[in-house]
Amino acid sequence: MKLARIEPGSFTMGVGQTPLPNELTYQRGTQFEGDFDEKPNHKVTITKPFYMGTCEVTNYQYELFRQEHKELRGKNAGLSKEDD
Repeated sequence: MKLARIEPGSFTMGVGQTPLPNELTYQRGTQFEGDFDEKPNHKVTITKPFYMGTCEVTNYQYELFRQEHKELRGKNAGLSKEDD
């Protein structure tokens, strides 16, 4: 797995009051304006560097790490069913 080093710094996280463009909000046939914890936007500060994977992890790859995750397959638990 390739990792990227994330350096310390500050950024604005979340969704502001300005409506997002349709290309960003259209999901599964409905308008999606973000989760409850994404509003309002707020400043986030990272104080120490850390590493993050550069690619998405599939359900299968995650199950190699956490086997009980497999119990959620086929259920509408917010998982991407196409990622197996």
